Amino acid sequence: MAEIQFANNFNDLSHAQGVDAGFQFELYCERCSDTWRSESAPYRSGQASGWVGKAASILGGVLGSVGSAIDGLAQHGFGEARDNEFRHAIEQAKAHFALSPLRQMSRLRLRPLLQFR
Repeated sequence: MAEIQFANNFNDLSHAQGVDAGFQFELYCERCSDTWRSESAPYRSGQASGWVGKAASILGGVLGSVGSAIDGLAQHGFGEARDNEFRHAIEQAKAHFALSPLRQMSRLRLRPLLQFR
């Protein structure tokens, strides 16, 4: 797997489970304080888990067991899906900050904090 560099100037607004499960990130320039937010990308496994959980709370029984299994699958795939969406958000942010008028006076600094393989 390719190496990912995470930056310390972002907020992770993602939700792993529930009917609103999805990924969204907010990145900002440390010099000019310009902030950019990625579009929300749905996490379908987490959303399915949320809907099954709602149905299980109403109907109970077998759906409760199915809901637990789907929760486990959603949690299992969340990390990799989040990493992919974060990569995509960084590429979009680079394009945003490259076009920003404030970019002429300062540079977006995405300093590496952690590296994952």
